[in-house]
Amino acid sequence: MANSPNPANANEAGLYPIRTVATITGIKPVTLRAWERRYGLLRPQRTPKGHRMYSRADIERIHTILDLLEEGIPISQVRTAMGATGEGPPEQLQWEQAGAWMSYRNRMLEAIAHFADGALEAAHNDALALYPAEVVNRYLIRPVLRDLRERCWSDFEQHSQLRFFHTYLRHKLGERFLHHRTDTPGPRLLAAGLPGEQDDLDLLTVALAVQDRGYHVLDLGPDLPLPLLPRAVEEAQAAGVLLVGSAGTVAELWQDGLPELVHQLALPIFLAGEGVDLQDDRLLEAGIQPLSPETPDGLGALDLRLKAES
Repeated sequence: MANSPNPANANEAGLYPIRTVATITGIKPVTLRAWERRYGLLRPQRTPKGHRMYSRADIERIHTILDLLEEGIPISQVRTAMGATGEGPPEQLQWEQAGAWMSYRNRMLEAIAHFADGALEAAHNDALALYPAEVVNRYLIRPVLRDLRERCWSDFEQHSQLRFFHTYLRHKLGERFLHHRTDTPGPRLLAAGLPGEQDDLDLLTVALAVQDRGYHVLDLGPDLPLPLLPRAVEEAQAAGVLLVGSAGTVAELWQDGLPELVHQLALPIFLAGEGVDLQDDRLLEAGIQPLSPETPDGLGALDLRLKAES
């Protein structure tokens, strides 16, 4: 959830310090510095003491960079893409786009295959140093998970590698989720896995992506009985509910659980998870907003819906 520049945070020349820009754009200072030093994407002014100061034009440029990254353009090709014309990136950029993310994926898969936790951590951190977490999840973490799950279908011994990666992600994402939660004073959302959903990894991934948009997410964990939600919403003074589940689970709960929940809660209900896109129309008719974290701005419906309700 992007913020607009606040004139009160600017100096007399209309310039913003790096921490203010990080708050406005959601991009960490270390990443802004990397974009400047390694790729020449930004040229902030400097104070006599050497502190970076960004103009409104710089902030708009950062938002443009973010848009390109969400399309999958590698950071090394953003300058070229910003100068390109037409509906989409040129063919050369499309090939380099695929190659850049494939390199990260191969590093992760190689580390997982050898249970090399240090190499796995290094690959993940290298990506996070240059890209927003939501982009890393979409183009790196989720594809690696899909690849491992597909391998498990044909080779049972691959399950140990999948469990290794699951455990790593659960600790890594959980650490980030707890660390950043106190820094998000935005609207409160209750997040939970639907009844029957035992794996909390998809829930944690979606909750973290939503939190990175500026929402204060309270994670109630997987396999939550739906009758517990109305009281929890009241006590937490939540602005909305975020549910995560597979297409099979959604279908099982369609007869009574989900429609009844819509009638009980007088606030927005969002649903994410594997296969949710297949039921978009049905969900919308029932008053449930589907979310697609794997697509660019797939979480934008959160902002639109909650702003309309406020």
